[in-house]
Amino acid sequence: MPRPWSIEMKWSKKYVIMLVLILLATSFIIGVITSTHFFGTTGSLNLQRFEGLMAPKLEAAKTITTAPTVVNLADRAEAEGSQLPQQIKYVNRMIIRTANINMEAEDPEKVVNEIMLIADSLGGYVESMGVHENERISANIVVRVPEKSFFEALTRIRGLGKVLREEISGKDVTEQYIDLEARLRNLKAEEEWLLKAMDKAKNVQELMVVERELWRIRGEIERIEGQLKYLERRVEYSTIMVYITQLGKPRPTPSPYPSFDITPALAAAITAIYYIIYGLTFLVIAGAPVAVLVYAGYRVYRRFVAR
Repeated sequence: MPRPWSIEMKWSKKYVIMLVLILLATSFIIGVITSTHFFGTTGSLNLQRFEGLMAPKLEAAKTITTAPTVVNLADRAEAEGSQLPQQIKYVNRMIIRTANINMEAEDPEKVVNEIMLIADSLGGYVESMGVHENERISANIVVRVPEKSFFEALTRIRGLGKVLREEISGKDVTEQYIDLEARLRNLKAEEEWLLKAMDKAKNVQELMVVERELWRIRGEIERIEGQLKYLERRVEYSTIMVYITQLGKPRPTPSPYPSFDITPALAAAITAIYYIIYGLTFLVIAGAPVAVLVYAGYRVYRRFVAR
């Protein structure tokens, strides 16, 4: 009767297949882990689709360093050959100008890019933009341009397509600006008075009361200064909002049946094969010395038991 340790195990096809699957799965996992660890990447294939026209990168904002732009009524009256009442002849008005344009064009994306270039060439910037695809391609963009270039920008934008609707509005914030300046002067005068009162405080309680009021006044000063700067920016840079829709017939309704694209499946298959090959290579290189030692130990063990 043969000894138990000398009986050779008979492997069926089922166990062989299971062993191969386990080996492939182990190789795949090792390939993913080691590839990421040593090369800093997962090794997957990234298939990128380049769509549309690349819009130029414009500055998201520009630093405003000049004084607020205002409309001089006297200069305009002189240019138009009209007369103004004496009491308002030299009054400068602060006007926030806004335009809203709806238009059609064959290529809305191209029109958006042209508007971005127009704003940049006039010293303005893009505040927001977007392109949408439904039955027709549509796009919207909001740009800010210097007040002196407002009407020039409108003229150039009108030439990019068929204008369906146009609205231009101007908000006069002169009185609001003057009122804020007056309040700021009063608050600064009060701040100066409180600083003098602080020097004359006789005890800690009086000092704390003055300091509390001083902090409140300074908070009001900062808030009003922020409002003034906001009005200056809005006056200096006018806003133009443009909405563009595509000319022609609506796009055909997409088929309710899903389209078949083998690209993602092919990319996943290639990636899996890469990981398996990488894992097998790693197992062979890293496991060969261990396998030799295990086999040598097994042979020694069998000889020892045979004796």
